[in-house]
Amino acid sequence: MSTNTSRISPTAHYTAYVWFRNGMSHDALATPLGRAFFHAFEPFNLAVSHISGGLTLERMLLQRHRVIDHLLHEAIGSGQIGQLLEVASGLSPRGYRFAERYPELQVVEGDLPEMAATKERLLKANGLLRPNHRIVPVNVLLDEGPRSLASLVGTVLDPERRTAVITEGLPGYFDYRVVAEIWRRLAAMIRDTAGGRYYADLHVNAELEDLWIARAFMRALHFVTRGERTEPFSTAIEASRALENAGFDRATLHRPKAFHTRVEVPVLQRPDVIRVVEAEIRAGDGTPRS
Repeated sequence: MSTNTSRISPTAHYTAYVWFRNGMSHDALATPLGRAFFHAFEPFNLAVSHISGGLTLERMLLQRHRVIDHLLHEAIGSGQIGQLLEVASGLSPRGYRFAERYPELQVVEGDLPEMAATKERLLKANGLLRPNHRIVPVNVLLDEGPRSLASLVGTVLDPERRTAVITEGLPGYFDYRVVAEIWRRLAAMIRDTAGGRYYADLHVNAELEDLWIARAFMRALHFVTRGERTEPFSTAIEASRALENAGFDRATLHRPKAFHTRVEVPVLQRPDVIRVVEAEIRAGDGTPRS
């Protein structure tokens, strides 16, 4: 079955191909356009890698994807999580992979209506949509209404289960003020269930200030994917405080390099330029439930 993917963002195409080429996805989610984007960007990646200690877009994507997956596996394995919501999931393979590995886990993917419909068609056509896996339209910028985050609790999310939410890649699309509002909506939604965890990735200005090539790389990436620059948080401490102000009880910003002995993550010959967010909201009665 062919599905028109012409309206999917360049980022989703590129990321999907990176996951596929590294053995983490199904070919149904890897598009010819993703392959074309990857090879078109490769000369820039190689040039940057030679002068930056190995920094490339592909390695950054692998860092965040594998570290988030590792943290999620740990949380599920310890009984801390009973349902998963991936927001702005694009062509991510995480939903079908986790639904298959953990049949008891309720998996929900949310994205804007056109992307959600495309993803559902692709998964169904290739036998990848399992009974414990749903795709729904959702918009993280809405405070209320049928496509808001708040509307998911009691409809597709069980309020009695602890919830893991992932927004991989999403913070990089918005100014830090908008990201803080998205975090507020996510924290409120998780608190309306039995508590849970939140995972994302971001970069902070303070860790790029002395790395001109990293700043140039980020600007080029924003040009390719959005056509505009966004303003990130100034420091990791500022981002952690924003998460706590949004309603999370605890927030940690991990460096991918710290996981290299436990996870197959690319290790750069220079400081990492991304952080992996892990934030928590405790269950209402203090007892984890799954």
